[in-house]
Amino acid sequence: MRSLNVERSISALGADIRTARTRRRMSASDLAERAGLDRKTIMRLEKGDEGVSLGVLGRVLLVLGEEKRLADLLDPGKDDVALLLEQDRLPSRVRSRRDPVVEATEETPPDPGEDDYGAGF
Repeated sequence: MRSLNVERSISALGADIRTARTRRRMSASDLAERAGLDRKTIMRLEKGDEGVSLGVLGRVLLVLGEEKRLADLLDPGKDDVALLLEQDRLPSRVRSRRDPVVEATEETPPDPGEDDYGAGF
């Protein structure tokens, strides 16, 4: 299934990687060498080629010092849609659980087998 929005996002990601590389004054060959990749692979990534693997993206982000961004991509704590759906599933009313009330009419007599000796140990 093709999506124009996805294609645009991948192209924008590639352009952002190129910008990050050039701001660090790094050539595509330098980035490729540091990431252990071929220069052509870097060029494909920067052009937004959908066939480039996530492993390649991860290695490039590591060299650029941005590897944490990959881990934050779909952080459950920042997933607004999922949080809203989860909130909709919350019950509108919650009943507290109460222990049954024990009504004692008389005080329970102490067990004759127990004594107070040794209390406090």
